[in-house]
Amino acid sequence: MSDPLLQSRIYIVDDDVSNRDVLEANLAFAGFTNITMAGNGVDALALVEQQLPDLILLDIMMPEMDGFQVIQHIRATYPDQFIPIVLLSALNRPEDRVKGIRVGANDFLNKPYDGDELIARVFSLLSYKQTVDALRAEQARSLALLNQISNPVIVTDAEGIITQVNPAVREHLALGDEVLDRTLESVFGLALEDLLIRARERQGAVSGIFTPRGGNVEQPVTFNVSVSPITEVGYILFWQDVTALQEGEQARLNQAHAETKHVLDTFSHYMSPTLVERVLDDPTITARRERRDAAVLFADLRGFTRLTLLHSPHDVMALLNDIFTDMIDVVNAHDGLLFDITGDELLIAFNVPYDQDNPLQRALDTAIEMHRTFQGRRARRERRGMEVGMGIGVNYGPVVLGHVGGHSQMSYTMIGQAINVAHRMVEVAEDRQIVIFTELLADWKPNGNDLRRFEMAPMQVKNIPEPVMLSAIELVVTDDKP
Repeated sequence: MSDPLLQSRIYIVDDDVSNRDVLEANLAFAGFTNITMAGNGVDALALVEQQLPDLILLDIMMPEMDGFQVIQHIRATYPDQFIPIVLLSALNRPEDRVKGIRVGANDFLNKPYDGDELIARVFSLLSYKQTVDALRAEQARSLALLNQISNPVIVTDAEGIITQVNPAVREHLALGDEVLDRTLESVFGLALEDLLIRARERQGAVSGIFTPRGGNVEQPVTFNVSVSPITEVGYILFWQDVTALQEGEQARLNQAHAETKHVLDTFSHYMSPTLVERVLDDPTITARRERRDAAVLFADLRGFTRLTLLHSPHDVMALLNDIFTDMIDVVNAHDGLLFDITGDELLIAFNVPYDQDNPLQRALDTAIEMHRTFQGRRARRERRGMEVGMGIGVNYGPVVLGHVGGHSQMSYTMIGQAINVAHRMVEVAEDRQIVIFTELLADWKPNGNDLRRFEMAPMQVKNIPEPVMLSAIELVVTDDKP
């Protein structure tokens, strides 16, 4: 397979025809095929204006415009573009090298030059340009994602120094670019620094309540701030206004559920890197309305309502955040799409909005891993007096997808009989169980000795005339085994 760098667009600029021919011959011998030549600086700038090159080999001594003037014009006209330029000269004066560097040259070769050295430097600069372009593209993609989010978002490096903020930070926190390159502690105090330390220790997301004081904030606003580590970047802080939750204990709990739902709805398109890339490259996603077959998964907590009466709102919300963080990590690992959070219930789908291999098996694998992950954290919660279980319902069938809502708010929604039936299944699923149509398990085999399958009593389902046959897959724990 040929090196993709050999397809790079290279301009040779020299008023001496023989010099141009020699340069072209060296490049062609090395395998470069996209070479264009110009005999003076004016023609070179016309070429650049028509199409930006990947690299320019530029003579210094030319009529009309010398090489230094050409570089100055290019750097002034295209300040945001990285175009490597190698100056070629028969002069061997240090001041020429210094001047070349000052006006923006990337390298300098004296004539006569060694062909192998020339090619080595060309490859080096093209490789560096490829790296710079990829980095800039990734930064632009990250910035585009941040700018789409209506809530404040702050990104830091691994040491807690702020590197990026989105426009909502100025709108909601009255802060802007002046906070860049400053530490979280210097801007917000020890509270947010403590959240970042906890996220670093846990190596996962943590959240806490924070009210900015002083500065440019006219009226105190209370936020739920979620801090999540990002590999090779640092940390992302997502701010959610929860001021209204202070108006009463029950109101706080209900609003907290709604805010949690809103936060996770906002990030549902960013949970899976695979889906992020496809959604970003799909300009029709917001207007699309379609019917497709989907695997639908409902997960619902057992015994959670009782906990809301026995524990403080802070502890209840902390429990929800911990559980949802674990469950959504599992969903993300299997490229599922989180559609909704209602109270203590999750709605997840597979094969939407794009085709996936074996979506039903993907949903079952997700449900099993969710139960195993949930069970692995159960003892820790029970030691805190937070005894809660989880049931799951899975179905497969046609659904209708599209964005619905009003002028002020739109959401990506899934409706259909397959969803209603899946919800009926989660209602009958007991703790550690996955309930599904028996016929959908025809080819299913357990992937571990901690699972058992059994048939359940027939169940009557709305809009289905005859009772349906259901089966349960149950996670077996040590106390259950004979």
